[in-house]
Amino acid sequence: MSVELLLRKIDNPGDDDGLSWKRGDIVAVREAGHAWGTQESPPSNFLILTVTAVDVAQVRELLEAQQVDGGGALLRLRLRRLDTGTVPAGIMTVLEQTGYHTQPWAAVRNWIRNQSTGLPDLPEIP
Repeated sequence: MSVELLLRKIDNPGDDDGLSWKRGDIVAVREAGHAWGTQESPPSNFLILTVTAVDVAQVRELLEAQQVDGGGALLRLRLRRLDTGTVPAGIMTVLEQTGYHTQPWAAVRNWIRNQSTGLPDLPEIP
């Protein structure tokens, strides 16, 4: 059981608000082996990180949007983002050069940060 995370490779040029895709944003989560479109498949503005030992239902919260004060006004497209600065350099290099990489959930969950707190907050999955 594995999933693929479609990650934004670069910030959208000229977009400074929270309502545009930023580097590390988790755009989509699909079962491993998903047939990505030509605009998503590397080489493109996206990276595909295959995460082992989880299924889509277990990581659905990665697609959660962040809201302001419970009022429903959207602050960011996603509450969580892959913090590329926490990914080991060798792994990040391979991911950026090839567009693909595979890692276990136990590692990936530590690289994903809650954008409100700046901390990892995802559970271990048995």
